[in-house]
Amino acid sequence: MSIEVLVTTYVTGLDREREEPWPLRLPAGARLRDLIRAKVMCEVADYTAGRRRMVGKEYLTLDELAAFQRAAGRGAARRLETEEEVRRALKAFEEGDYIVTVDGREVHDLEAVVAPAPGARVQFLRLLPVAGGLSLRNAGEQGGRGAGERGR
Repeated sequence: MSIEVLVTTYVTGLDREREEPWPLRLPAGARLRDLIRAKVMCEVADYTAGRRRMVGKEYLTLDELAAFQRAAGRGAARRLETEEEVRRALKAFEEGDYIVTVDGREVHDLEAVVAPAPGARVQFLRLLPVAGGLSLRNAGEQGGRGAGERGR
C-alpha cells in the first residue's frame, strides 16, 4: 500500500514565491530517509525528462543552483547521477542545511517513520540569510553558499 503526499520546497532568501505542491507516492511505513530518497529520485527523473528546471534547492550550493538556472536559460540539461543526488540530499539533512516538516511537524531523525495521512503536506525548508539581497545572480560574489552556510 502506498500513500500520496503533497511536497513543496521553499528556500528563504531565494524563493520569491512558494512552489505549487506536487504529489509524491510513498510506501506505507516510510522513514524520513525514504521520503528524501523518493523526492530526489522523482525530481531527477522529472529534470532528466525536461519536466523540471531544477532539482535539490534544499541541498545544492548557491553556485550550483545558479548553474541550473543558466543551463535552463540555454535549454541545456545538466547530467545528474540519481544516487549521488540522494547521497548529497541525505548528507545535507544530517548537516542541518534544511529541515523537513510533515503537516507542520518537524521530523528530526532520518530513521523516524513519517507515517503521513493521504494528502499530507510535506515541506522541505532551507533557511538562507536575506541581508544583502542574496540571489542566484550574485551567488559567486557571496562565495557560492551565502553567509552563515556551512561548506561541504
